[in-house]
Amino acid sequence: MLIAPLTSATRFTWDRRTHVAVAEASDLRETRIPSCPLRSDGEGYGFMTQSPSSGRIVIWALARVERDREGEVVAWVHTPWDQDQRYPVPSNMLGWEIHVLND
Repeated sequence: MLIAPLTSATRFTWDRRTHVAVAEASDLRETRIPSCPLRSDGEGYGFMTQSPSSGRIVIWALARVERDREGEVVAWVHTPWDQDQRYPVPSNMLGWEIHVLND
């Protein structure tokens, strides 16, 4: 069962040129992003975004954690997750990433 939290896509800054959306972790704290499980069986971590204009929901799964030279987390990088048929990845979201910055 999918249990990832849902948040508005407006909480991120979207760059159409780089296909990267960004938000600071402290701005998402109440949603438990980036450390929330996707599914009740513990498979993966991530969250869902919903477009306020279209209502479309996209599931984002943790793809990698970026660290600095000292090993501190710089960002959690998420990519669209296509493992739930109820929420197919829209073609315009393919190739996008969401970076949650550790501030």
